[in-house]
Amino acid sequence: MPDTTPSDTAAAPAANIYDHSTPAENEASNDIEAQKAVPAAVSVVAAAPVAASSQYDNDAGKGIGIAMFIVILIGLIVGWLYLLVPVFSTWVRFICLMVGIVLSSIITCGCCCANSYNLNPKVKRWALATLLCLILQWVLAIVAVIIFYVSYAATQEVTQDDEVTIVADVTFSGAYTAVVVVVQILSILAIIFAGIFTWGRNCGCNA
Repeated sequence: MPDTTPSDTAAAPAANIYDHSTPAENEASNDIEAQKAVPAAVSVVAAAPVAASSQYDNDAGKGIGIAMFIVILIGLIVGWLYLLVPVFSTWVRFICLMVGIVLSSIITCGCCCANSYNLNPKVKRWALATLLCLILQWVLAIVAVIIFYVSYAATQEVTQDDEVTIVADVTFSGAYTAVVVVVQILSILAIIFAGIFTWGRNCGCNA
C-alpha cells in the first residue's frame, strides 16, 4: 500500500512580514528623502537662467554697431570744425546724425537686416540709449537754428533803444550757447553708448 504521508519537502506557507517601525520613524525617513530631492530641484532652477542667457547671440549686430560708432564720431569731429568750414561741417554733421538715427533704429526696432538678430534685451538697451541721444540732438539742433534766425532777425530791426538791443543779443546768445553745449554732451553720450553696444556688451548684463 502506498505511503500517503505528505512529503517532507513540501513548501511551507510563506511567513507574513510586518513593519514594526513607528509612525514617527516613518515620518523622519520621508523627511530625509525630501531633503535629498531639494538640492536636485535647486540645481535645475539655478541652471535655467544660464541656459536662457546662452540662447542670445553675443556677436549679433556688431557690424552695424561699428558703423554707428564711426558715423557718430565723424559727426562730432566735424561739428568742432564749424568755425573753419561752417557750411560743410553743418551738412556733414546733419547727414551723420540722420545715418546714426537710422542705424540705431534698425537695431532697436529689429527691422530690415536686424530682424534675425537674437540680441539680449539688456544689450539692445544700449542701442536704444544711443537712439534717444541722437533724437534729442536732432530736436535741439532745430531749436538752435530757430534761435539763431530769430536772433539774426532781431538784430536787423532798427531800434532807438540800444540797451534793449544789447539785452536781446545777450539773451539769444546765451540760449544758443546752452543748446550747443547740450548737443555736444549728447553727442559724446551717444558715442559712449554705441561703443558699449559694440564692444562692451557685458556691461550691466549677463550676456
